[in-house]
Amino acid sequence: MLIKMKKKGVSPLVATVLLIAIVIIIAILIWFWYNQYLKELGEKTDTQLVQQCTNAEMQIRTITCSEITNTSGSAIYRLDFDIANTGSSRIASLLIIAKNPGTSTSKQTAEVIAEGTASEFSIDILKADLTTISELEIIPIVKSGLTSKNCNEQAEFSEEFICAIP
Repeated sequence: MLIKMKKKGVSPLVATVLLIAIVIIIAILIWFWYNQYLKELGEKTDTQLVQQCTNAEMQIRTITCSEITNTSGSAIYRLDFDIANTGSSRIASLLIIAKNPGTSTSKQTAEVIAEGTASEFSIDILKADLTTISELEIIPIVKSGLTSKNCNEQAEFSEEFICAIP
């Protein structure tokens, strides 16, 4: 003997609405989790950069200045540096600010200075930008992943430096 049952399922419209609601809820949960993950990752990177800046110490060994003419015929100052990394953090690059009372210009190097090593490099500054260079500020830049940080508190100054070639 067969018993027939009259059962009705969920209508296709209700099923579709339920599926869409479930997908939206899952997407919102993933979005909140990912935002929290990025926030924690950013805080970790910031902490690493601050620690690296604390350990980014350097010493200016020599700086020399000469005037040369570049290939386009412009007069430039060529500054040659010898800088030692005396800290325990790798210096990813340097920001060099050349100053003259009332004006300044800056250049960023691509030099990497490993811990306990020294590096020699040169930068060129157009004489039209600065007629004399009376002070240099050299700021180490550290990097963690794709994020970099200027370590202004570890800047080295060369206040007695004068580069003025008539």
